[in-house]
Amino acid sequence: MKTIIRILLITAVVYCSAVSSFGQFIGLELHHYATPQKPSNSVVDWNVPTGSQTYRLYARFQNSTDCMSMFGGIEDQPMIIYSTEAFFNSAFEGFTDSRLVEVIPEIAYDTWLTIGDLNENYNFQSLLALEADRKNLAIHKADIANKNVIAFLSEMGGGMFHYSGISSPAGDDHLILLGQFTTTGTIHFGGMLIQSYPEGNKENAKVDYVTEWTTVGIKGCGDASACNYRPDLEADNSLCAYENCGCTCKLACNYNSNATSDDNSCKFLHGKYTMAFNSLYVIAPEAEQYTWFYNDQPVETANDYIMEIQGQGNYRVDMMTMEGCQHTSQITLQESDLDWSVNDSYTYFIDPDKEELYVQFTNKGWRNIELIDNSGVSVRRMVLRNGIYVIIPLTNLRKGYYYLEVTYHGDTERKTINYLHGTY
Repeated sequence: MKTIIRILLITAVVYCSAVSSFGQFIGLELHHYATPQKPSNSVVDWNVPTGSQTYRLYARFQNSTDCMSMFGGIEDQPMIIYSTEAFFNSAFEGFTDSRLVEVIPEIAYDTWLTIGDLNENYNFQSLLALEADRKNLAIHKADIANKNVIAFLSEMGGGMFHYSGISSPAGDDHLILLGQFTTTGTIHFGGMLIQSYPEGNKENAKVDYVTEWTTVGIKGCGDASACNYRPDLEADNSLCAYENCGCTCKLACNYNSNATSDDNSCKFLHGKYTMAFNSLYVIAPEAEQYTWFYNDQPVETANDYIMEIQGQGNYRVDMMTMEGCQHTSQITLQESDLDWSVNDSYTYFIDPDKEELYVQFTNKGWRNIELIDNSGVSVRRMVLRNGIYVIIPLTNLRKGYYYLEVTYHGDTERKTINYLHGTY
């Protein structure tokens, strides 16, 4: 029975028969499938570009009963597949019954996406490659004319789903077909979200984000002196380039508009980066800059942070990874202390635009507030008389570390702060 696929937002419900769950998704594989050739007895037009190759993408699973239900992407975990040249589609654009291949041979090499089905009567397959903007998919507008990028990367997300009640088990070869691509160029991969049900158990849904695939029977440059050398592919030195190499995908962080040959160096922004709060404001004296984390691991940045105030205590901070991925974060610089024996607390933040330190307390009262530099010299001292907040001017203070001391009812609390906007 033919499987029907539709393009949906990532909110679909998928059914697979429930059995015990021990299987798992293993990885993606891109296989060389065919070299398109017009049959000698065909009398219809043949529009497949000379030099084209056809590839098929599979998801490999551990068990034959493992079920595939969705693949796609969202803004932080995008799906990106691109070629250095356009993907081919016939005038029928993948809507046709595959039985028409005998009459119109070129439709066998259309570019499409599916989940496990080879007989795509209604799967909207080629619209993904050629008319994605009309279908409101997130394909980079600059690439639509070239027809060489397939992507799901919008904030809402998108993907390929089975209708409810239809399943797609891996079968005896443990492979599920995800798509076919015909192009004269080299195909590259930028990531994909995959949802599966191990051994068909819909109560144990598993989501994987994949950023690499393995290749089977695919050729690439085998000359190590070439700038597009691909040791992971089968050697074909006719594909080598020796100048003007770089990332050719406009969706990549490190896109090179001057590159004419793709060197497989494209980097894509996967996931969200978070900022280590303790390295930003309440800071150890040895720390000198922001620390960014991705998957709980520190990220090396290519430049110093750029911080702009957005409002009282709120900041926008920009950073760039070594791969060239630009990331923006919204943060609030403040700290509350709840250790007071008299059930008091305070919140403080620096307003760099006004060059002021704002300190607000929970309760009214008399407090001594002092700002001390890292050499122990008091640079600001104020007395709060039965109030709940105080504003301390920071004008002409040097950039660096300071101690904020608050004394209340004989108790003194000290916090270390970093004034990032002072003079040098």
